[in-house]
Amino acid sequence: MPKPFFSNNHDTMLQEIIRVNHAGEFGAQKIYQGQIKYTKNLNDQKILKHMLDQEQEHLEYFSNKLQEGLSRPTLLMPIWTIGGYLMGAISAKIGIKAAMMVTENVETIIEDHYSQQITYLERCDPKNSMLEKIKKFKSDETEHKNLAIISANKNNNKLDDLIGGFIKNICKHAEAKEAKQMDDIFRELTNKGIQEAEKALEFLQNYQINKILVSSAKRTMQTAEIIQKKLMCPQFEVLPELYASSSSKIVEVISKQDDKDKIILLIAHNPGIFNTALKFVTSDSLEYDLLIESGMPTARIINLDFPQLKHWSDIQNNFS
Repeated sequence: MPKPFFSNNHDTMLQEIIRVNHAGEFGAQKIYQGQIKYTKNLNDQKILKHMLDQEQEHLEYFSNKLQEGLSRPTLLMPIWTIGGYLMGAISAKIGIKAAMMVTENVETIIEDHYSQQITYLERCDPKNSMLEKIKKFKSDETEHKNLAIISANKNNNKLDDLIGGFIKNICKHAEAKEAKQMDDIFRELTNKGIQEAEKALEFLQNYQINKILVSSAKRTMQTAEIIQKKLMCPQFEVLPELYASSSSKIVEVISKQDDKDKIILLIAHNPGIFNTALKFVTSDSLEYDLLIESGMPTARIINLDFPQLKHWSDIQNNFS
């Protein structure tokens, strides 16, 4: 199944959600159509028809989103048209166990995609109308997966593992075709990253932080949670536009902050955060040379003071 890759800003993320869900539901529909065509047992056909009906409901919803101009269809539609149907047809020709193992693995991947999207929308856009729909669709996919597990009546033998592994590899190959990069936005902190976040506390505890601004990436939110909990800071604010943002966007975000918040901690990503720091430092200064020489490694903290400015909005006028 196509794997979601969320890019620069919230609008783009929503477009990607619609596009990848439309592709996934389209592919699932084609798989079920192929399975139904070549499944002889009427009871098995009935189960597959039930799943297909729900997939068509899901597909219609995301097709309407495309027609509204909220996203574009994936370029891989021709591949899914043929490949999805063949995957369903061939698996059904092998037997119902193979067909249901295809269903189980495909639905597991779609279920995982929906879980990631629910996490993102609940955190960054809880009022979005897609959230409840995606929750409902995820529940349907979980039902399909469980029905497939029961219907396959697997014995967990080596043949089952071999077939399951083959199907997963096919799905993973399709994911790579849809998005060559991994889902960076959902990447978690490593153990080293957690240690670095805790080490940063040694420096940050010297400041009375009034507000924390953080991108929608999972690892930055984890960092903010560690800092917020230990320093007893106010709840951090998640801003999707800080994910993979440019220096201009970061300056814009800072300039919109309330003047009552005197000390703000911003947790974001390179190269945007590094380029922003360069904007704030005089190019002929020792600090600038040190910044260029050392770069902006993971978990680095740069302390910027603006004594000459009275309002956060002045930053955009002076540094944009």
